[in-house]
Amino acid sequence: MEAKKLIFVLAIILAIVMMLQNTHTVTVTLLFWEFNLSLILLILLTTLIGFVLGYLLNSFKGKRG
Repeated sequence: MEAKKLIFVLAIILAIVMMLQNTHTVTVTLLFWEFNLSLILLILLTTLIGFVLGYLLNSFKGKRG
């Protein structure tokens, strides 16, 4: 159990370091929409979406079996 916590903390630290090094603005195109967004915010959003999806998939996996 401690290994999972350690990996989680390391992933958070790596994500924070990566976000702090990428602060410029980028253009994001999604289907028909195009908007400018700070890269730090884009990385934060995609990281949060990844963690939420991982949590949800893990919780559904536990309910099935």
